[in-house]
Amino acid sequence: MRVIATAGHVDHGKSTLLRALTGMEPDRWEEERRRGLTLDLGFVWTDGLAFVDVPGHERFIGNMLSGVGPAPAVLFVVAADDGWAVQSEEHLRIVDALGITTGVLAVTRADLADPGPVLAACRERLRGTGLDGIPAVAVSAVRGDGLAELRAALSALPEPEPSPDADVRLWIDRVFTVEGRGTVVTGTLGAGTIRTGDRLMAGREPVRVRGLHSLGTARDEVRGPARVAVNLRGAATPRRGDALLTPDRWLEVTQADVRLSPATDVPHHAIWHIGTTATPARIRPLTALSPRTVRNHPPGASAHDLQDSPGASVGDVQDHPYGGAAHDLRDRPSGGVARDLQGHPPGVSARDLQDHPSGVAARDLQGHPPGLVARDLRDHSRGVSAGDLRDHPPAASARDLQDRPPGVAARDLRDHSRGVSAGDLRDHPPGTSARDLQDSPGVAARDLRDRSPGDLGLGAGNRLLADGAGGRSFGGDAVHVTLDRAYGGESVLDRAYGGDTVRVTLERPLPLRIGDRALLRDPGSRRVWGVTVLDVRPPALRRRGAARRRAEELAALDGVPDGEAELRRRGIARLDELAAMGAPATAEPVAGAWVADPEHWESLRARLVEVVTAHAEASPHDPGMSAEEVRQALGLPDRSLVDALAERTPLGRSRGRLTAAPPELAPGVERLRSDWAAAPFAAPDAARLAELGLDGRDLAAAEAAGHLVRLAPGVVLPPGAPERALTVLSGLAQPFTAADARKALGTSRRVVIPLLEHLDRTGATRRAEDGSRRIAGTGRPER
Repeated sequence: MRVIATAGHVDHGKSTLLRALTGMEPDRWEEERRRGLTLDLGFVWTDGLAFVDVPGHERFIGNMLSGVGPAPAVLFVVAADDGWAVQSEEHLRIVDALGITTGVLAVTRADLADPGPVLAACRERLRGTGLDGIPAVAVSAVRGDGLAELRAALSALPEPEPSPDADVRLWIDRVFTVEGRGTVVTGTLGAGTIRTGDRLMAGREPVRVRGLHSLGTARDEVRGPARVAVNLRGAATPRRGDALLTPDRWLEVTQADVRLSPATDVPHHAIWHIGTTATPARIRPLTALSPRTVRNHPPGASAHDLQDSPGASVGDVQDHPYGGAAHDLRDRPSGGVARDLQGHPPGVSARDLQDHPSGVAARDLQGHPPGLVARDLRDHSRGVSAGDLRDHPPAASARDLQDRPPGVAARDLRDHSRGVSAGDLRDHPPGTSARDLQDSPGVAARDLRDRSPGDLGLGAGNRLLADGAGGRSFGGDAVHVTLDRAYGGESVLDRAYGGDTVRVTLERPLPLRIGDRALLRDPGSRRVWGVTVLDVRPPALRRRGAARRRAEELAALDGVPDGEAELRRRGIARLDELAAMGAPATAEPVAGAWVADPEHWESLRARLVEVVTAHAEASPHDPGMSAEEVRQALGLPDRSLVDALAERTPLGRSRGRLTAAPPELAPGVERLRSDWAAAPFAAPDAARLAELGLDGRDLAAAEAAGHLVRLAPGVVLPPGAPERALTVLSGLAQPFTAADARKALGTSRRVVIPLLEHLDRTGATRRAEDGSRRIAGTGRPER
């Protein structure tokens, strides 16, 4: 099945065309039919073609996005008697931003006007977009002209072939209730298979598929791509914008790192559109400064130097005096920037410039001719001294003299093109005249010198435009190269430096995956940006410079899911999470469901040995590290990875702790072991321990090394003492008392009580209510 959404300006005949193609009424609401205006989505079909009719009016752009968002193809409609219109352009930008490359252009109302000129104009409009070169047909829905050709062109569109085993994500575009059946939702199934009886998730609520319909026919299963109606059983209350999902196979994403196209004039807040959903989003650029700020920044002032300098732009540090940093400008006088102070004459300080006319720098006042005061310079350009104005011709203003090249006199600029300064003509290459630059503010001719499209990796069809014309320029000594915003292009320099990547924070969680195409829309300016999702589990940006480093890392990603590459980038991940991110990996697990990049895994193993060894050297009396201590030291996500890492290493274990070397034992430990040779159950008292020079730290080190057993604070016995005691106690009549045990072992009550409690905890003995004990599992008769 081919699912096709319409697009085009209001009243260009989209619904009329679908009515003629299918014989069905796409306008579902009485108000739509009464007014002859599509307000909401309509759904019609014929011969394996399913259509989603979208409104063309600008006030219903949200509904239009819900219809075209999940669709793999588009029927772009333009009226022959009206031609390309405002919503035609807006819909084209939306379709292009969503990455839709399959479709048919239909020029309607061919009975009212010659469709030839409009067909040619539309092909030109589509050039450079994803719809460039799509089939085009002139039709008349009234007379039926061209309908057969249009139907053939639509049927010839390439049909997507997604895997029938793909995880289900059905974006809901319609919800209604059928009496006796319950809730029914409809949507465009892009991939996967839905079967009757399947368990799915609607938000966080489980639902069961009670029945399925597709193109008006009941089905036991429906495979994508297809239009489908799903009858649900469950407590969920879905609405448009929700999604039916395969359980446990999708992540709830509230933050994602994405690539934008175009990457210019991106607002801090916009509406995120994907599938049929729309939610507010907050946008954080990952580059240090905006392209407008870094344009023409001087060699001595890098962009990241200005990150924490509110109010100080790069231009303010250009030629700044005395090595002052940008943050030194934070409290500069209003209207006085750093460059105004360079070489200022004696007696002219920064505060003197607080109320100076806009554009008049201190150096401009140095040696100005008599009779010419500062206010006369109010509108002159930066860098033009008062002396330059003395005899300038009437037709050439001061700004025309800014950085004029040798040999270009003011009078030569008398009729120069508006918006092109003399500086733009300096050293301009042959064949680049002022009029060529007229519509490219911000692109100087010198920037084009010896720069051809081929040198920059641009195709011959790409156009060099200015930032103001809809592209983006990147500063420094780099050439200003941008591509037309209307063509969805991006600066090659943006891509190289990660300048087209941002972090998006969504108001509500959405099921997203790597490679998803989405759209950001600014309702105020009606501008849109295409989005390619690069990472749905981005790292936190806590350290200074982390955003810039993240942008550089993302510059190498193309948004194509690759499980092995994703694992290399993350180092360690869970197999199920990689699959939920849309990048399943085939690596063998290292522990449970955890997989690791082999190179990263070996580096972690080497670090494990280094960390444990360093701890042993720093704490020779207690050289062991617990699994949790190791996990935190290595930054591992799970403790089970510690045990897996420790395999095939020279590290040992003592009482569950990793050790790199046996602890250093105090000399008193050997003397204590000599005492135990004659009386193995005689624990030394505090006086004896003090005589031997053993404190708590020494005893802990000896215990870690396996040279003694601590039963309680201050009660220590030789290793194996509990087992030997159990052998002795097994020879007693059962049950026995603590006094019986004390006599049999030849020790004191101070020792025997902790020893018996230790045997109780290990399950070797069982304590009765009267306080007596018996050896577990003994067959000896009771006394």
